[in-house]
Amino acid sequence: MKKLELQTIGLLSAIAIGIIKIYQFSTSRVYVSKGWKRGWKLNPDSPTNIAITLVLITAAAIILYKLHNKNNKESDIVKTVTDFRFKSLLNIFKPSNFSKTHYELKKNNLIPQAMLLKQAKNRGYQVNSKKQRDLEISMLKSQKVDVMAALSSITRFQQAKDICLRNKLEKGALFFDFYIDLYGYYVKNYNEL
Repeated sequence: MKKLELQTIGLLSAIAIGIIKIYQFSTSRVYVSKGWKRGWKLNPDSPTNIAITLVLITAAAIILYKLHNKNNKESDIVKTVTDFRFKSLLNIFKPSNFSKTHYELKKNNLIPQAMLLKQAKNRGYQVNSKKQRDLEISMLKSQKVDVMAALSSITRFQQAKDICLRNKLEKGALFFDFYIDLYGYYVKNYNEL
């Protein structure tokens, strides 16, 4: 066999092993109402997943280089790899700002805010209007939300906003601003509503 064929087979084997390892480290047993079940619990920040992803990207880059530069000299690899934008390639495999934010919200026990953020993303992070605010306030009144609960909600929405900003999800931060203002208005005008 030719040297190139052996290298390609070796790299493809490394990719296959990497995929198997990601599967092994990313799956876990979860409890559902009918008992324990195998389910996905992917932690995008796991050092193992990050390392395996880097190995896979490097292997893929080498294969692409070999395919692209069949007739070029081996010494050109330094120039090609230097010119290759690994950072942009790595960004493809990185979790999105939304995914990181959503994960961190759930991790910090801000599950209602995580659900609201997911709904907001599906609706295009529409900035809510005064009409929406009045509807939300009428729901708060009908549920008889007291001032202490509203103040607690302001704190939770502020935490959610801070998490969005930390993960560079500006649209999410603006979305949570609406709820911070909403609950602030509700507390300020509690006796008049």
